[in-house]
Amino acid sequence: MSSPGEDMLSINLQGNGPIGSWILGMILALPFAKVSSITIAGVLVLLNAVQLNSLLIRNSSLSENTYIPSAFFVFLMSCSADFYYFSPALLASSFVIFSLNYLFYHIKYRGTEENIISTGFGIGVAGLIYTPFLWLYLFILIAYLIYSNTIRRRYFLMTWGFLLPIIMYWVFFFWNDRGTEAINFLGNQLAALQTIQVSPQKVGYTLGFGLLLGLMGFGRSFGSQGKTNHQILVQRAMAWNAFFAIIIAAFYAGEILENEILIIPSLTYFATQLVLNIERKWLREGIFSLCLTLALLSVYLGY
Repeated sequence: MSSPGEDMLSINLQGNGPIGSWILGMILALPFAKVSSITIAGVLVLLNAVQLNSLLIRNSSLSENTYIPSAFFVFLMSCSADFYYFSPALLASSFVIFSLNYLFYHIKYRGTEENIISTGFGIGVAGLIYTPFLWLYLFILIAYLIYSNTIRRRYFLMTWGFLLPIIMYWVFFFWNDRGTEAINFLGNQLAALQTIQVSPQKVGYTLGFGLLLGLMGFGRSFGSQGKTNHQILVQRAMAWNAFFAIIIAAFYAGEILENEILIIPSLTYFATQLVLNIERKWLREGIFSLCLTLALLSVYLGY
């Protein structure tokens, strides 16, 4: 008979964390695993789209309140068959967006210490689901250091929030005499760097248009006038998120595009900025029609 939690450390695929491996194993064991995987992935994509849109509206991160970000997010997540199935990276991205919400809230309102702890806690849980996302601790730390001007002891609180789920994970296995194995598992996953195996053609067909819109929006965002100080800080933080997402995708790249999930919130933000800066209504509608056409084409072709 297997010891408690054994399945959490038995599946070692492309950086999946212990929680992510365990959940993935349960889904694969279901009678209708493929249908279940697609259904869960669809629900997560919709929830992430709503969560990201609410985050941007609640923190007044854009020049106007709009549901364009959720539409762009769903469009980008519809551009590849790799995103149609459940993956630990997709589930972990939900906790990353959760942490971004607390980060932006603190930047704007100088929130309570609970916000600081919650930010670190979300990244810690995301890392236990998909191990490469543990590196986002550095992104959160840089964002707080540069843009929040918070007091020094709160950085320790954020670190404590980040370590808390990892400590709970270790205690669970330590109680079953597997503490060393649990820590080694995380270390091996973080050290399991891979060469880039995704073909450039596949990336171009799936994320090419989204990357183009994101880069155009990125350029126009930093050159535009009339933004509040908070909006400027948010767009810089989104740029940092994109930077870390690219680094993680490059160092932990596999044969599918799940590592690129982390960059999609930033692409969504900057693509929305680009559209909001367009004054001609027909051009805005044209971009949306093109996005819809490309998304349907990607689904039909199965990239």
